[in-house]
Amino acid sequence: MDASIYRTVHQIGLSKKDIDRVFRALEKTFEIPSWHVVVHVVGTERMRGLNRTHRGKDCPTDVLSFPTEPWTDNFVSSDDDLGDVFLCPRVITRQAREHGISSREEHVRMLTHGILHLLGFDHVKKNDADMMFAVQEDIVGKCSV
Repeated sequence: MDASIYRTVHQIGLSKKDIDRVFRALEKTFEIPSWHVVVHVVGTERMRGLNRTHRGKDCPTDVLSFPTEPWTDNFVSSDDDLGDVFLCPRVITRQAREHGISSREEHVRMLTHGILHLLGFDHVKKNDADMMFAVQEDIVGKCSV
């Protein structure tokens, strides 16, 4: 699993090493072959626009995911592009302060969260949310945050 990273802000909140750790933990957990994820690190206005357009919410959010294709069990290819994850460091950093954790930990958590959405996880129903957040926190823990 690898990533292309595009940013429109100076501080992205994650190092290449952090991103690699997340990907290695996901690979081990899901036995993921060499899939590709595009990570966009954007400012609050860009994230607000995306959130408004795609979710009908006129405010910036921490992370948005846009899968290339809906997830299916037969979605297995060595060169499949899972999709795009958009991260907003200002929102993520604010959340980290509110929760009393490091900004780095929250960035790792939100990157993981976004990729889990690309893998088909959701948190609309309680059972699905419990599963997704358990997997998410397991990955964050494996990244030694």
